[in-house]
Parts: sequence; C-alpha cells; structure tokens
Amino acid sequence: MPILVDFLMINSTRPLGDLFNYVENIINELKQRGLITQTVILAPVDNAFGTSSPMIDIEDSVFITEFAYTDNSQNTKWQITFEFGTFSSCTQVQIQISSEDYVLSVDNKYLEQLKLTIKNIVKSDWEKPLWLVDKDSEILSIALYPDIYRAENLARQLINEIMTKEYGTGWWNLFVPLLIKNKHKSRLGGYKSITPGFANVDERLMSIDIGDLNSIFTLKVKKWDPVFNSEINSFLNDNIIISPDKLKIILSEQLAVSKDLWAEQFSKYLSEKFLDKFKVFEQNRNHVVHNKLIDRTAYNSISNSIQDVESELKSALQTAGRIVISTEQREIITRQTEIEQEESQIALHEIMESEAGVNVRNADEIIELFDECLEEFHSEFQKNLRFRSDIEISDYQNIASDASSGSLFEIKYKMDHRILKVDFTLDILDDSQGVESSLRILLSGDHENKTFLVRYMNGEISYNSYQGCYMPETQDEIYTSDIEKLTDGLSEYLDDQFENIREKVDSDMYSIMKDGGNSPVADIPCCECGDEYICVDESYGDFGQCLNCGEHNDIYICDRCGCYFEATGNESDDDPNFCENCLDYFEKQ
Repeated sequence: MPILVDFLMINSTRPLGDLFNYVENIINELKQRGLITQTVILAPVDNAFGTSSPMIDIEDSVFITEFAYTDNSQNTKWQITFEFGTFSSCTQVQIQISSEDYVLSVDNKYLEQLKLTIKNIVKSDWEKPLWLVDKDSEILSIALYPDIYRAENLARQLINEIMTKEYGTGWWNLFVPLLIKNKHKSRLGGYKSITPGFANVDERLMSIDIGDLNSIFTLKVKKWDPVFNSEINSFLNDNIIISPDKLKIILSEQLAVSKDLWAEQFSKYLSEKFLDKFKVFEQNRNHVVHNKLIDRTAYNSISNSIQDVESELKSALQTAGRIVISTEQREIITRQTEIEQEESQIALHEIMESEAGVNVRNADEIIELFDECLEEFHSEFQKNLRFRSDIEISDYQNIASDASSGSLFEIKYKMDHRILKVDFTLDILDDSQGVESSLRILLSGDHENKTFLVRYMNGEISYNSYQGCYMPETQDEIYTSDIEKLTDGLSEYLDDQFENIREKVDSDMYSIMKDGGNSPVADIPCCECGDEYICVDESYGDFGQCLNCGEHNDIYICDRCGCYFEATGNESDDDPNFCENCLDYFEKQ
C-alpha cells in the first residue's frame, strides 16, 4: 500500500512493557473513538495474539494491523505499521499509515483525524515526534500555492502601476534601497539564463522577495537636514576623535523624511490595516512555500488571510486605474520627462548591465566593492585565528568613498604587545570599461613590512547589432588569487613574527618530561583564559605570564612542598610563603 503518513516517536519516557499489548491498546483506542469501523483479520494469525486480534507480528519489533473505515457509504482499507527500534541508545517507534483507495483532498478530513489521534494517544510516552512524510499536509499546501502566487503578484502589479505612473520609469533608481537593488542584481544572471524569452523584460519586482514588497509599501526617503552639533564641531576643530560609525549615527539623527510612499501613495488605495494583514500573509506564505506542515485549521486561517489580502489588492488596482491616470496627466508627465532626461544615462547603463549580465561600476561602487571584499577577508581571518588566544584583531574600519589611504585594522600580539598594522592605499581607480583598478595593502610591524595588491577588473560591454542586444566583452571581478595571496602572506607574517608559544610548549613537553626535566608551565589555571599555561620557565616567557593568552598571573612557589600557587595578597618576598594545602597541614599539627 502507498504510505500516506510516516512519522517517528523518539526516546520513550517510560518502560513500554509488552510491545504487542502496547500497540493493541492503541488500536483499541482508535476503535473506541470510531476511527476503525471494521477490522480485517490477517491470515495467518499468530495464535499467541488470539484469533480476534487485528495484529500480526512480522518481527519481534514490527507489528501491522489492517482495517476498514466506512463513512457516508464510502469504504476505505487501511494499514498501520508500528516498527520499534533503538538508535544510539535512543528508543523509537516508526508509525506508517498506508491506504490504496483513500482519496486525498482538502475536504476529506479522516486521515488528519487518524494521524493526529495516534500521535496524541502515544505522545505522553515519548519525548518528541519527528514527521517524515505527510501526503495529507502536502495536499493542503498544494491547494494554497496558486492563491499565494496570485495574491503576491497582485501586490507587485499594484506597486508597479502606481510607482511607474506617479514617478516614471526611473522610480526604481530613485527610491529603492541599495540592499534590495543588490539582491536583484545577484539574482539577475540566473533569472535571465532560465527564462530566455523574457531576457529583455524589466523583471525587477518579480525577482525580489515578498518582504521587499512590504518595504516598498512603507518606504520613507530621507534627506540630511543639518543642525549644529557640539561633538561634530569639536571633531572638525581637531579637539576630539569620532569613529566613522558614531559619526554616521550623529548625522543619521539629522535626517528628515522627504517622501513617505505609504502616506503619499499607497494609503490612498489600501486600508490602514493592510500592512498588518500583509505581514501575516508573508508569514503564512513563507510557512507554505518552505514546506512546513499544516493542518486544516491552519489551512482555513491561511486561506482566509490570502483572500483578505487578494480582495483588498484587487480593489486597490481598480481604484488606482481610475485615479492615478488623472494625477499623471496633471503632474507626472512633466516630472517623468525630467526624470527620463536626468536618468537617461543611468537607464541605458542599467539596460546594458541587465542584457550583458556584467557590472560596469563607477568609482564609488568600485571602492565599495573593495571595502566589502576586505571586510569579508577580515571576518574570515578572524575565524581562522579563533584558536589563537595570544592574538587580538581589532574591528574592521570601512573605507570611506573619498579616502585614498587609511587604516583597515590592527593585530596585537599579547605576549609582548607588538602591533601589526594593516593599512591600504588606493593605487589606481579607473571606472572605464574593461580597465583594472588596484588597492595596495600594507602590513607594517616592528621588524618587517610587506605589501600586497588587490585588483578589480571592471566589466566591459559592447552592442551586437546582429543580435540586437548588448553582449559582455570583459567580466567584472575581484581577483580571488589576490585575496588568497593576502591571506597566505598575513598568515606567514604572524607565524614568523608572532610565535605561537603554546604550540612550542606542547611540542617540547614530551622531550622535557622524557628527559626528567621540569614542566615549563605551572599546573594551575590562568586567571584570564583558564588554561594551565602559566610560564615558570623564563626561556619561554616572563615568569607568571600565560603562554596561551599573554595575561600576567601572580604566582608563588610554596617553600614547603615546592608547588606553585596563585597569590592571595598575603605573600611576602622576605618571609616564607606556603600554599593552602601546607597551611592546612600546619593548622592540623
């Protein structure tokens, strides 16, 4: 029989006793609740189970029952398999519900009642259930998919219609945040390649997420409205230093809303409660399309949410079709013409990039790309050094758009407080098509300086008159080999200049102990990192210094037993010093 539902109950919370009796009790409970109307006796039947039992024992831990259920003159045959087992000392039972003639549909609720009743009967005996297959839940999700698709695209249609008619074809460049634009660009190549018939169609709203649509509904464009600030004034007079992040926060507080799309546009066509409804719709949509389980209660709730949003969007589209046109006639035609003239180069540039699948970046975008790449490099390098407690890496400092040089971050060697500075200098910045720009990275320390280049090749596009479209000539890229060389070079510098003394101690320890020598570290934990690497052999480091993290620990040698112990504050360089064990010994004498 086809398996319709398959789930596990994991880790029993009590002894189950005789497994046959345990399963038979479940079947009897289903009979009492009216979910089994006719038992099918399987043959041959093991005599140990009794001639009236619906159960057969396939193995010592596998039990199968077959039965029929009749409702409204419809008769369906069923099979339930219970397979008990143990995995990694964890007991479990796999329950499979199968039927050859049951018709899955939204209106047929029997399978949902059957599976949930079984789950509820046994749930107190197990720690948790784990669902493997559920064709009943799947049919509910399949029924919801078309409605979700239709409502979601109505939202896209409304945004496109209102924004294009009110602000012209350049509204995307004028209003949409960079985060959403970048998301669209990252998906552009795949979208174009899989749908060649729509390769030259503006698909921007179709390739962003539903949450981004909600962001456009509520978008507020802000402008800087500067006011006097004493901190900025002191900063400009070189009296204090303000970090770029803090400066951004101060300036952000001086932003004023210049355009509120919800207040100025969408609230004319949608109710005040629509945004809350749309957020619920987004949550329900993600639940379904991400293949999470649903029952009929959830199905009805999600279906009502979809219908509510769809109904309001349809009404808004009808209203916008009547109103926006007149507004466009009075105001937008002139504004659209101005925008098209001002943005003609930008629009052409975007079309070229869209068709060719290549980015041709301007100077600011090239610097921004360098910055993103180096910030990711900094993050990855931090992860690579997470086991080196003796090295500390400062936060990454972003590259300003107008900066030709500056500091990126510093690396501190906590054993002797030496600093390695990682700085940058903009060697070449050229935003011409097919031309290379480069950023020079300088590693400067006490003993040695090193330089590395990180290069970017700008994209190049040409027009193919035969095919009637733009074609790529040179692919834009940051050279990954440059980042690899920088990573290897920085790693080699740290290995050469910032010795990992802990590794050296671990390497030497075997020979020291084999030759009868004394351990170079005390057998007490560091007050900072908790590892037992406090130096007592000054050939490795300062006495009392942790060779793992560099922290200085105040320790003494007990004058009686010779053991090391952490200072308590009562020790003296002139008098004998004793550990707690020896002090306890003296008290007992």
